[in-house]
Amino acid sequence: MERAIVSLNNEKLVEAYSPPQVDAYNALLEAKSTIEKALEKAQDELNQQKKESIRQAYVKLLNDQKKVGVDIKSIDAKGKEGALPRPTAIRLGQLPGDQGALSERAGKLGEQLEQLDSIVYVWANTDIVKTMNSVKDDLAKPTTDVPTQAEETRIEDQLQAMIDSLRIKPRRSEFNERQHRQQQGQGQQPGQSGQPKARMPGEAELQLLKALQQAVNKSTTVIDAEKNKDKPKLFSLGGRQGDLRDLLDKMIQKATQGKVKLGAEPDNRDQLPEEAPKGAVEDNELVNQLLNQKPGDDESVNSIKRTGDRMARSRQRLALNNDPGKTTQEIQKRILIDIDDLINQARNQQQMQQQQQQRNRGQRQQQQQQQQNRGQQQIAQQQQNRQQGQNAAHESVLRPGDKAQVDISQDLKAQIERWGRMHGRERDAVVEGQSEKINPKYLKLVEDYFKSLNEKATEQQR
Repeated sequence: MERAIVSLNNEKLVEAYSPPQVDAYNALLEAKSTIEKALEKAQDELNQQKKESIRQAYVKLLNDQKKVGVDIKSIDAKGKEGALPRPTAIRLGQLPGDQGALSERAGKLGEQLEQLDSIVYVWANTDIVKTMNSVKDDLAKPTTDVPTQAEETRIEDQLQAMIDSLRIKPRRSEFNERQHRQQQGQGQQPGQSGQPKARMPGEAELQLLKALQQAVNKSTTVIDAEKNKDKPKLFSLGGRQGDLRDLLDKMIQKATQGKVKLGAEPDNRDQLPEEAPKGAVEDNELVNQLLNQKPGDDESVNSIKRTGDRMARSRQRLALNNDPGKTTQEIQKRILIDIDDLINQARNQQQMQQQQQQRNRGQRQQQQQQQQNRGQQQIAQQQQNRQQGQNAAHESVLRPGDKAQVDISQDLKAQIERWGRMHGRERDAVVEGQSEKINPKYLKLVEDYFKSLNEKATEQQR
């Protein structure tokens, strides 16, 4: 860059532009690209550090929650044997306070999660706090039976899901890379047939949503195994299933900027009976799809709405019909399959986005190089024009689109001819006068004299 500056100061534009200035410009472009990549990497590392710090806090919280869970099961087992021993009774009295303390710790973690700008993380933590408080209330009654144990186990599952989700980083799918290369070879662009058009939430968020759904499925199975179905627990579980549906709706609306959202719940009167055959769920959904799906609808949008309908069915069967049976469990299994499909679409979109960013960077660099080449050509042309204008041996030629150049060759020829026609005494006077120093008092008179001579000579030539 210093060499280029010296050339620019001396108005040596061509030398300044090639090669020092070109090298300096390329170095700046490379430095800019390097800084952008470093900034992006630093931001990713900072976000990952925040996630890792929160994840470690959840690891400690889970360990402490497991201790409470072990005590709940141990106390419940001893209670079935008869009166509780005094140490066990004292421990039972301590459990509500311990569970409440864990709930407060989880609530503080929620404040940190808000910095990650994730709907599902904040919701999941809020749900954990809510479930912890519910278990705390059960322990204060005191109740340590199977439903309470199921809720406590669900807390552990949710905490583990948070830990696993916070560990997830965006990853590249080899299958998607091969698929993209095949599309490029066939002239197919991303977003065409076979590619999801609706924008998906992030993979980590969808993985967490799947884990939360798995916890609901597990609780449904546990409650169904009991002879006497706990209706309040079923109602609460159905409410949680409805919350997950609302959460999916918010995630999709945020990802698509409100362009896609779930519709209203299907009519509860269309519920499948408990004794429905295994294929009845699929047949019922196919009929609904044929009746409600519009021609030309995006398949990814239909998949999202189908997942929402299944979640609504699960909520209705749990909360309204008190039915955690096989059909409900079959619907819940299909919800997990749907979420897995959304996760694959999210990975695919992430891959396509990375490739598009690389193509955009390449196009920007190409445009910058073209601008650089045009600038260099303009500088070279200006320098050439300047040299031609200073060279009296070349005539000025005016072409369309070019600037006029000064041609002094004709004027020089005219002056030479005029000198040749002058009288000898006049030429001698001019030659002698070159070395004379004129008195400033007579300078004006001398200039007027020679000017008049010149005018007379011109008139004679005419």
